[in-house]
Amino acid sequence: MMAPPEQSPDPSVYWPCAYGEYPGVLERYVRDEPVLRLEEAVRKMTSFPAQRFRLFDRGVVRPGLKADLVVFDLDRVRDRATNLWPHTFPFDNVPHASPEGIDWVVVNGVPVLEDGEHTGELPGRILTRPRRARQNV
Repeated sequence: MMAPPEQSPDPSVYWPCAYGEYPGVLERYVRDEPVLRLEEAVRKMTSFPAQRFRLFDRGVVRPGLKADLVVFDLDRVRDRATNLWPHTFPFDNVPHASPEGIDWVVVNGVPVLEDGEHTGELPGRILTRPRRARQNV
């Protein structure tokens, strides 16, 4: 996931777009008001930002590359983030509502969401700058 650069590292000040942006795009612009094809929306969320940030080993599913996977049901996807409670990750003492229709998320080969429920696993890591990667991908 690419986070907007203006976002604070303090989770209490995030806006809904920090958590609900991708489900919202799928819900609004692919399903409800179809101005994007599903393939184009997924590309804009995955391979396009990876290429833009020169993360050549990410963004596509291909042998030998790093891949985080999201399994969703487009008919059920719904963004539930609000201005009052933008968080959709279960922070301690913060009400949250996970987006609907996102069934599985696998990060670095480890399921972090199974059947819509967080597993408690946190195998991801923050990339703060592009790393050297294979250029011929």
